[in-house]
Amino acid sequence: MRDEEPVNFEEVARLQNLDEQIDQRLYANPQARPANQDALDPQLLNDLRDFYQPHGQAFQQGLDRVWGRLEQSGAAQRQRPPRGDPTAEPGAPQERIHPMPENIRPGWGARLAALIAAVVAVVLVAGLVLGLVLVRANGTNTTGNNQTQTGSSPQATQTTSAQTPFSVTSVDLAVSPTSIAGKACGTSASFTYTATFHIPAGTAGGTIHFQYTLNNGMSSTSASVAVGAGQTSKTYTFTSSGTLPPDHTYPGIAEVLVTAPNSVHSPQVKPSGLCVAQAAFQVTSVNMAVSPTSIAGLACGTQVTVTYTATFHILANGPGGTIHFSYTVDNGRGSPPASITVAAGQTTATYSFTWSGALPPDHTMPENGGVFVNSPNQVNSPLVAPAGRCS
Repeated sequence: MRDEEPVNFEEVARLQNLDEQIDQRLYANPQARPANQDALDPQLLNDLRDFYQPHGQAFQQGLDRVWGRLEQSGAAQRQRPPRGDPTAEPGAPQERIHPMPENIRPGWGARLAALIAAVVAVVLVAGLVLGLVLVRANGTNTTGNNQTQTGSSPQATQTTSAQTPFSVTSVDLAVSPTSIAGKACGTSASFTYTATFHIPAGTAGGTIHFQYTLNNGMSSTSASVAVGAGQTSKTYTFTSSGTLPPDHTYPGIAEVLVTAPNSVHSPQVKPSGLCVAQAAFQVTSVNMAVSPTSIAGLACGTQVTVTYTATFHILANGPGGTIHFSYTVDNGRGSPPASITVAAGQTTATYSFTWSGALPPDHTMPENGGVFVNSPNQVNSPLVAPAGRCS
């Protein structure tokens, strides 16, 4: 707040008008004036006094307040000029001096000139000081504003960075294995799905809520994943296992549907290819192997163990099942029963059996061994025995 009052232009105009009236009275032709007007008009003097006296006092009071503030702030470099000496301020323009006509009393003229000079000097000095104060005040405010703007720049930058909204821009989805081509229908399979969520840079992080489906949306499972501040991607893995049906309805179409912080869907994925139609469960052949393959060079009476191994060959893309058979180690004279279970799609299976004993001198043992399949179909293996004889 400032104590100086604004300039009243109406009063300035009135002051100018009074000054012109004084000039007219002072310099008018003496012969044009009446003889009794050898002095200034008393009414004019009253007007001058009424006008100048309060304004002169107001200017002096304002000037005193300004000098007081300047002295307190240290802005005044020297002592203020003495009160009532309007000409003490250097640089104040000198008031013009007009020669007075002879018929004007010297006392009145000197008083009038001094009054006008005092008023003009006070106005000029007050205006100069007011201008200095305004310039200094404006400079201080400008500096403060600059400091405020400079200090707020990092905060504005930080706010812009923190205002990046947390959202999901896109979702990728991949499956492994990528194909089931060649697998037999009816066989079991397992699939792994990996969803990759993409987030804009510069977010504060948050939680992604979503659902995933394995059957084209007929059913879904809810899940969520947390994302750290500044993180731009996040993965989530889920699995599925089942049997490959002949109608090829599994595996189905998988998809991820994000519900928060915004809505976005992944592409739909599904392993390529189709399972092969299931064949009948059938044993196509049986191979036989024996170990040791020869007993030549062994002394008769030597204790020995002979192992027979049957390899069953099953029709490809079968549903699996149980093979029922009998086996022999004495060329078919004895044949105990046995069985083996194979899985769907399995194409081979093995079974082993043994004979143990002393090699007889009559070379009757070991004899031929083999298997006789009776289910799911009938098929016999060749008969095999170690080569050579004991000695």
